[in-house]
Amino acid sequence: PSELFAVVFICGKQHKITTHDFLLVTQMADVDVFSCIQLEKVLLVGSVDWSLVGTPLLPRGMVKVRASVLEHKSMEPVIVFKKKKHNYKKTNIHRGLMTLLRIEDIFSE
Repeated sequence: PSELFAVVFICGKQHKITTHDFLLVTQMADVDVFSCIQLEKVLLVGSVDWSLVGTPLLPRGMVKVRASVLEHKSMEPVIVFKKKKHNYKKTNIHRGLMTLLRIEDIFSE
């Protein structure tokens, strides 16, 4: 069979994935590094020949997406500079916390 793809909803964003993809998402603090997780919110699954579209999600047992957590890391700093009035300047440095996932496999039943 041809390779499956899926659109999943992770941490408030939608991502199109296939098997063996690497995915950088906002930090998932409740999972451990090197653990295997199952992504439950699948919006769409398909291949070259067919596709299944949810309204808005597919039923929970229809599609299974397994992913492994590779690492938690912080991104490069983003410098935010604000200047409002004559003598007021403010500089903030923001580092986003991210989680790196590897999609192991996608099963459609």
